[in-house]
Amino acid sequence: MNSEAVYLDTVSADGEEAVIVRLCRYPADGVAWLWAHVFEQGRVCAFTQHDLACDVGATPIHGDRARYGIDADHGRATFERSGPAAAPRAASVYGAFEMHDSRHAPHGGGPILVEIDARFVPAGVSVSNLPGRSETLGRVEAHVRMGARAWHIRGAGQFHEQLQSTPRFEEPFVYGTLRGAAGCVFVRGMGGARGFWIESGRQVAVERVELSPPGSVRTIVLHCADGLRQGALRVTYDYTIPIDARRRPGTIVVGEIGGIEMSGCLNDYLVDRIDYERI
Repeated sequence: MNSEAVYLDTVSADGEEAVIVRLCRYPADGVAWLWAHVFEQGRVCAFTQHDLACDVGATPIHGDRARYGIDADHGRATFERSGPAAAPRAASVYGAFEMHDSRHAPHGGGPILVEIDARFVPAGVSVSNLPGRSETLGRVEAHVRMGARAWHIRGAGQFHEQLQSTPRFEEPFVYGTLRGAAGCVFVRGMGGARGFWIESGRQVAVERVELSPPGSVRTIVLHCADGLRQGALRVTYDYTIPIDARRRPGTIVVGEIGGIEMSGCLNDYLVDRIDYERI
């Protein structure tokens, strides 16, 4: 099943505020998935739905600009990117979502109307951990409105796009995107780990990831092409997303790796099938 996904997030340096928006379209089937999460003052507000109608036909994404959009009864979002996918100059997402105040929200609309307007500026070149995937780290300024309240979140973030022909969410994985004075993006699946450590404009391959199982604090060792980088990450928020009959755990984390303070996202899927001793 061919799919196209686009994603934008930001996490504050202390891990106390974050925004995540993701849209995945299956254009041949006219169906889309939409996720949006806001983390603030200890709360997790979420919107997810996997049966939204979308336009049939692939999004034109190979030029200098791209626009992905979905407009449904309980959630709508528009992503825009300028510059090519492999080297975006800027990106943005605007969305309005009827959210649930829950770390384990069900699909569908909730009672809380939340608007998100986020602008992304890259801090370096893109990397790719999977075929058809382009991942870029940078800085984000997000404006959030929830009812009568409004606030800004400024922090490091990620923008990525992915075209995929294989089914999603069938194999176990751990995915990390961490940012500070340096950045790290990695994925660990059945076939091993792939990733990049990005520092001072230089990319170093991550060849293996040692990571303790899910918990309030997770130790991490990155086996990079130029040596080891190790540290610990503390979970500031945990939540789950319903996917078929399962739920995908996700976390917002803050900590340090190799002496560099970082914050970001760390997600595990099919935890019972992951051998963390060999990861």
